[in-house]
Amino acid sequence: QLRSLFVLGAFFGSFYVAVQLLFPSLFFNELGPGVDLNPAKMGELKLSHERALQVYVDHPPTADDLYFKTAVFSSTQDGLHYTNSFSGPQFSRAQAPKTAKWLGTHQKGASLDVELKTIEHWWKSDFRYTLAPGPLTSTTPLDEFLFHRKEGFCEHFSAALASLLSLSGYSSRVAVGFMGGKWNPYFHLLTFEWADAHAWVEYQDPQSHQWLRVDPTLWIVSDIGPEKENRFSFYGVIALGLVLVFFIGVVKKILSSLKRAQHAPVDKLLVYRLGIRERRFRLKDEGLTVQERLKRLTIFLPEKTAEIERTLVLYIRTYFESEPSLSSKEELHRAFKRW
Repeated sequence: QLRSLFVLGAFFGSFYVAVQLLFPSLFFNELGPGVDLNPAKMGELKLSHERALQVYVDHPPTADDLYFKTAVFSSTQDGLHYTNSFSGPQFSRAQAPKTAKWLGTHQKGASLDVELKTIEHWWKSDFRYTLAPGPLTSTTPLDEFLFHRKEGFCEHFSAALASLLSLSGYSSRVAVGFMGGKWNPYFHLLTFEWADAHAWVEYQDPQSHQWLRVDPTLWIVSDIGPEKENRFSFYGVIALGLVLVFFIGVVKKILSSLKRAQHAPVDKLLVYRLGIRERRFRLKDEGLTVQERLKRLTIFLPEKTAEIERTLVLYIRTYFESEPSLSSKEELHRAFKRW
């Protein structure tokens, strides 16, 4: 019994691991409405590698597929923290004097495309990506970030760029969601972990009035993107192998039993069936003859007494009173099949 429990435990454990690794769509936490996915939480969320969301994509993911937007934030009080709950006056140049001076020097009269290129060139050469930038303690956090700290993650870069565009007169906002993910080509699933939580900028094109996306974080780091998911990992293969070995063993056992049932002598089949019945009541052979074992079973199976006694009579007639014929063996076989 202990061996059987161990084998069953190993099978179901291996089966769970194999399914977990090879078929992730059965085990994932879908993004719920209570999740606080806002820019202020981005740094904390990016430390977790738990699955957050899966999206079915029937083709290899394009650049647009890699961005999954959940919310937009258009209001800021200090130029570096965006929200939708702030109802006071909008952020102005007076609240970030160094930023205002830089805009007056570098962006005066520039088109939107030129302004974006100028900011991109500046940040590429002078800024650094980190998930641990430390708190901003200045009363002008946008100035502190742009001209002193110069390091941060997607929340900082997106908020700063949105504020720079807004101070230049363009409609802009911070979008949050997920970016990158892991692509599973076998099941056409794009899996986002919490570590893929991301923020980017959307601005309104002056000509078309459409909202366009720009991701300033990619100016600083360029290795954010889809990772091809290799679900056939080492542990997945091991677990799947154990499941297959167990399955093959069970199939072989069943086929072997069927073969024995078809070709084994009738007396061996009788002894085999006796053993099955005796194990049910935890009875042992104890050196008893087949006749004695059959009689003992009538005590534990009184409702089958008639069938067992009929089997005993046929057994004695077949093997002890005369040379057993094929018909007598078949009759005996039919008799003990009934119970």
